[in-house]
Amino acid sequence: MRTARSHLMNLLARRNYSPLEIRKKFADLYPSEETEAAIAFARESRWLLPDEELSARTAAALGRKRKGHRFVNQYLKTKGLPPVPKNPDEEIANGVYLVQSKLARLLASELVSDYEFQREFQGKVQRLLANRGFDDETIRAVIAAVRAETAAETAAGL
Repeated sequence: MRTARSHLMNLLARRNYSPLEIRKKFADLYPSEETEAAIAFARESRWLLPDEELSARTAAALGRKRKGHRFVNQYLKTKGLPPVPKNPDEEIANGVYLVQSKLARLLASELVSDYEFQREFQGKVQRLLANRGFDDETIRAVIAAVRAETAAETAAGL
C-alpha cells in the first residue's frame, strides 16, 4: 500500500498543488494525520510552493488565458489560496483584446454609428466580459476604449 508521502511526491512531480487540494484529494485515501504529516514534510523539503507564490503563478496562468480579476480570485479561493491584487491596465488590455478578437465582425460592421446597434454591441460586450470574470468598472473602461478606437479608425478612414 502506498503512503501519503509517496503519493504526494508523485502528485507534486506533475504540477503544483495547494494544501487544500491535497487535503481534498487525500480525504478518502489516507487518515488526516498522515495527510498532514505528508504536507508538513513537503513544506520542510520545499516541494510545496508558498501560498503567495502559488497564487501569483496561478493568477499569471489564468491571465494568459484572458480571465478577469473576479474569476481569478474566485478560482484561487476554491484552491484555498490568497487573492491577488488587481492590475487595471492589464485587465483593460485583456478586455479590449477579447472584444476585438471575439466581436471583430460586429466591429467591422457599417452600422457602428447606429444607436440600436451600439446598444446591442454594448450588451454583447458586457455579457462576454462578465462571463470571463471582469468587473463592471473594467467593462465600462473596455467599452470606452473600444469606442474610442473605432471612432479613431472611422475618422482616419474618412
